[in-house]
Amino acid sequence: MLNIKKDLYLQIILIILGIVIAVLLIFLVWQITINMQDSSDYLTDSTDSCTEDIYDCGDFSNKEDAQRIYDYCFNLTKNDIHNLDNDGDGVVCE
Repeated sequence: MLNIKKDLYLQIILIILGIVIAVLLIFLVWQITINMQDSSDYLTDSTDSCTEDIYDCGDFSNKEDAQRIYDYCFNLTKNDIHNLDNDGDGVVCE
C-alpha cells in the first residue's frame, strides 16, 4: 500500500514537472518569435539595407537589433557599412 502511494505521488510530481517544462518552452519560443519580429523591420529589404549607410545606433530600439543588422551586413559585405562598430571589435553601439 505504501509503495502504491509513493508511485502515485511520483507520477503526480512528474506530470506537474512536465507541465511546468512545457509552459517554460512555450514562453521561450514566444519570446524568440517576438525578438525575431522586432528585428525583421530592419531586415525587410535586407540587401538594400547593406548597400549604403542608412542606420545609426539611435535608429534601433535596442542593442540586439543593431547587432543583428551589423552581423547580417558584415557577413554579406565584409564591411561595417553603417559604422555601428566604432572600435572594430565586432560589438556595436558601445
